[in-house]
Amino acid sequence: MARSNRLSSRPESPPLDLATKAMIAVVLGVTAWLMALPLSSSIQQATLARFHLRSSNFLCWAMQQPIPAMYSFENRYWLNGPQATAEESSLVNHFPLRFLTFGDTRYRLLHQHQPLDLVVRSRYRNQQLTTVCRATPEPGGGFRLTKTNASGETP
Repeated sequence: MARSNRLSSRPESPPLDLATKAMIAVVLGVTAWLMALPLSSSIQQATLARFHLRSSNFLCWAMQQPIPAMYSFENRYWLNGPQATAEESSLVNHFPLRFLTFGDTRYRLLHQHQPLDLVVRSRYRNQQLTTVCRATPEPGGGFRLTKTNASGETP
């Protein structure tokens, strides 16, 4: 007597295409990065560098783009200059240098066409990164942002 093979009533799934496999790989990579963040000082430093536009190279910066910006970092900036009140300081969610590119902030701080000194500090657990920049207004409403100093010290 021959044994009968039982067939499943569920239809067979088609094989995954390359795009689906790539998307799964990206999701797994981002998940691994986020799970390792609290444990790895190297990942913490790389993420801090990303916030300060100081990634070691373009590939390191590009690989981090799918990773969500973390709200668990403390990002603070200080402004010094004739346009800022004596010393203006504030917390920002993430990408602290980006606040200077917003139209209202850029106009308020740079419309007098005088340079503005900017100190940005980000912290996560025992890691800290400080970047010091100068924003110099240019004709046409833009500005040139020049890094003048960078350290791990508090301003």
